[in-house]
Amino acid sequence: MEDTDCDVFAVAREFLSKDVSKETKENIQLQLHHVDITCDGCEAEPIIGKRFQCTVCEDIDLCEQCMRALVAAKIKISQEIGQLDTPGRHTSERPSKWISRVKSDNCVLKWQALQDAVPCLHPTHTFRQITSGPERAVVFTRRMVDSSSEDSEFARFLEVLPPSKTSCGDAAWIHCSTKPHLHYTTMADEKRILQAVEYFEDILVPSVTQRSIKASDIDIVAKKFNLMHGKWMIFPTSEEVDRIWAVLAHHLFDKGLHTCSEIKVSTKSSADDKHVLLAYTENYSDKNDACSVAEAIKKALQDAGMKDMQDKRMLYKADVYTHLGIYRSNEYNLKPTIYTMELNK
Repeated sequence: MEDTDCDVFAVAREFLSKDVSKETKENIQLQLHHVDITCDGCEAEPIIGKRFQCTVCEDIDLCEQCMRALVAAKIKISQEIGQLDTPGRHTSERPSKWISRVKSDNCVLKWQALQDAVPCLHPTHTFRQITSGPERAVVFTRRMVDSSSEDSEFARFLEVLPPSKTSCGDAAWIHCSTKPHLHYTTMADEKRILQAVEYFEDILVPSVTQRSIKASDIDIVAKKFNLMHGKWMIFPTSEEVDRIWAVLAHHLFDKGLHTCSEIKVSTKSSADDKHVLLAYTENYSDKNDACSVAEAIKKALQDAGMKDMQDKRMLYKADVYTHLGIYRSNEYNLKPTIYTMELNK
């Protein structure tokens, strides 16, 4: 990356280097989410706020609260027994009978048993804070209330994190939401998605031998496993994206975009001048609702004088297609894009 690019991203990068979660106030909340990352201490997903990763074990992440607990445990170990024995590494199987040893009155035996189960307790297992990466997303949540102080906070959020001047290496997505729970896959969602994929690949596809897989088959999977979300996709250039994002974010919080409660936009990639902006709906099978959201988006942009975008397409895709790995070119010849509109019509 050139130095000029680094200068462009400097404001956003400095802002994201701080604990943005401290920006929380009564009706607004600014957070940093580590998408699809599970805390190996408390199993929270996604990790919100600071994320720490073990430098010895493979793929061990902790949230800030669990990191504090681990540090406290290490201090207590050093106070009670000094140094633990040779450190271990996390494996796919935990040692047997370690629970019974934890209950021992022998401090050495107790702490060694805990280390067998949690190798990161050993002093040689250090952690580093993750301050960049494509799994990071910035989330601004605000209830739809009229408050000048909140307007100033929102204006600051837009000012320091414009999509075209935020590197995907620092955060891949920027979100705005009127609800506290985002369009993310929690551990419960992941379980349903896995069950849906297994059902589709192991039961549905083998059962359809006399015909091709149809869109109606995908609908069956979506309804059976409650995977009904969908989203409108807009494709602004880097020159267009900041204004489009600001207009739609303002409308989301101030006037609403029909039933849409969450929008998000991709940040700047050095490999592509295009961004993608997503506006979510709850039920892709409700065509009237999806089209009403699209009309609200079109009106917001037209009222702001944005009628001559380079790419005028608005495409609507059901999330279930993504979950099942069905993209534009697929073996079933299905079209994941189920509705289309143009921004200038």
